[in-house]
Amino acid sequence: MTGQDTSKPAPSGQSGALKLSDIKRPIIWAVVLLVITIMLRGVLMGRWGHIGADGDDVMRLLQIQDYLGGQNWFDTDQYRLGPAGSATDMHWSRLVDAPIIALTHVFDIFMPQEAALNLAISVWPPLSAALFIWAILKAASYYALGYVGARSGGAHIDGEAAQEGSKTFAFSLILLAFFVIPFYRFEPGAIDHHNVQMGLMALAVAGALDPRARFVPHLVSGAAAAISVAIGTEVYILAAALCFYVGLSWILKGDAFVRAAQGFGLGLAGAMAAAFFALTAPQEYGLVKCDSLSLITICAASVGGLGLAAAASAAQGKAQKYRLLAAAALGAVCLLVFAFQGPQCLANPLSNIPEDVDRLWLSQVNEARPLWAVGNDWLEFVPLTLGPPLLALYVLLRQIGRDKEDMQAQGLNGLWTPRVLLLIMLLASTALSIYQIRFNTFSYVIALIPLAAWVGEIYQRGKAKAELSETGSNVAYIGALALSVPLVWLLPAAVMQSKTAGDKPAEAAAYAQNCFSPALMEKLSALPVGTIASTSNGGTQILYNTAHRSLSGNYHRNLAGISAQIRLAAAAPEAAYESLKAAGVDYVHFCKGSQEAANLIVENPEGLYGALGRGEVPNYLSLKIQADDARIYAVSKN
Repeated sequence: MTGQDTSKPAPSGQSGALKLSDIKRPIIWAVVLLVITIMLRGVLMGRWGHIGADGDDVMRLLQIQDYLGGQNWFDTDQYRLGPAGSATDMHWSRLVDAPIIALTHVFDIFMPQEAALNLAISVWPPLSAALFIWAILKAASYYALGYVGARSGGAHIDGEAAQEGSKTFAFSLILLAFFVIPFYRFEPGAIDHHNVQMGLMALAVAGALDPRARFVPHLVSGAAAAISVAIGTEVYILAAALCFYVGLSWILKGDAFVRAAQGFGLGLAGAMAAAFFALTAPQEYGLVKCDSLSLITICAASVGGLGLAAAASAAQGKAQKYRLLAAAALGAVCLLVFAFQGPQCLANPLSNIPEDVDRLWLSQVNEARPLWAVGNDWLEFVPLTLGPPLLALYVLLRQIGRDKEDMQAQGLNGLWTPRVLLLIMLLASTALSIYQIRFNTFSYVIALIPLAAWVGEIYQRGKAKAELSETGSNVAYIGALALSVPLVWLLPAAVMQSKTAGDKPAEAAAYAQNCFSPALMEKLSALPVGTIASTSNGGTQILYNTAHRSLSGNYHRNLAGISAQIRLAAAAPEAAYESLKAAGVDYVHFCKGSQEAANLIVENPEGLYGALGRGEVPNYLSLKIQADDARIYAVSKN
């Protein structure tokens, strides 16, 4: 019966056969070793006790500080962001805050709360890597076992298969080390949601790769996909691709996949319901929000998840056509839920952004740009974004072609191997990466699994040839291993950058130092609390380092503040004064070293920013602070 271990015992003399239980201890040791390495690297680099450099890390810390200061669990508004008298609903999930808050409460038993929070933001990112590492190693092991099981028609996994599985595991560990140790999302202080989402998506893939189609791994897979979506709806497409694979697997495999389909469906619906009620205020149960967890999300997950579990139970013993009809009906119901309950959620949530805000703000945010719009930065983004996933797609397609020859006798079911899941997920994540380059990390999360198996295969083949020939060598795998490491794909950009005068990291550091230096922030904190008009990149710096309000910040829910900032910066000085008063601005922060400011000056050289850049200060502004390239002007209220 599906869900039980039906594999045959290995024949005598094959005691080296690989079993699922064999991979548990090595995974635990690998997780511990890599997490300790990440922590030590953070200490050596001086990152311990400091918040990450990304503005989202800073905003996440502000959200946690506000909660610890008494803000309601369900209230994620940032009350110091936006025009005076308003608040910006950050719509960020408390699920990411929860482990940091919990760690803080543990640590503050022994130390002041501020020190406990600093320790928590240092410990949590490396700890979050544990989930990601464990899930990837589990997925890679399942992948090797699942392919061997499919190739052998469900027969036992012999000694040769054990070697294949162990090599996949070993090279997965090597690739993980090259990825997680230098990756800034796992460094101390990098507390935004990306690291948790990566781990959850890897866990979802691992569960779906379970070679024995058991209930519990697929339950975990569905739950992990649901929680990942609850944290951030940007992974909708990846979750949908996973649901598509599980649903089609049930249609093709029938009763052999019933328990897996039931587990996945119940995990998806149950975890989404738990997240909804844990994170949504009762008065908002009936609201539809397209960019965060809301009624539309739980309804779609409940209909899809519970529907799949019910259909799998009802269709046991029936022909494939009944499963196909049930799945088609379920898909139509899910589509109707979206079409009638939240048709706006089928569109791009950023499509309603005003044209000037899109042109002067969103299109300038690197991570939100499509791959075809990176311009002169193509050497930095294109190879890294497309290199590893396209290589993995090539590897998968070649292997699927080889599967076709090995499994012709088993028909379509024989071709429906774990490779198909990774192929679907890679196509989805690569398409997302092209649409917005910030998704390239998810592409590598999926690509790592087949690439590790590929390197292991080349190593094993080379080793066999070397043993047969005294002149043979076993070094081809080194090239394959290098091509599977993301950092290698950045080498062309690094070489070209070294030949030019431009140095982007240095320029970014200079911008932060010149425009928001500690000296400036200290002087700014001494001014009476008010609202500061600054470019969006300065929003989190102002909020984090002072008690002031920031008019704008890099968040699409802050459209009112961003729009007001663009209007006052580009408007003629006389008209800008009216915009300043309308937004309740008390101070204007202007920095010549800001690229945003330069763009706004180009937009209208005769505007307020253009005048300030030329040293022409309107009479309603009075200089209060000057530090490096930055100046703070007070706005006259007369």
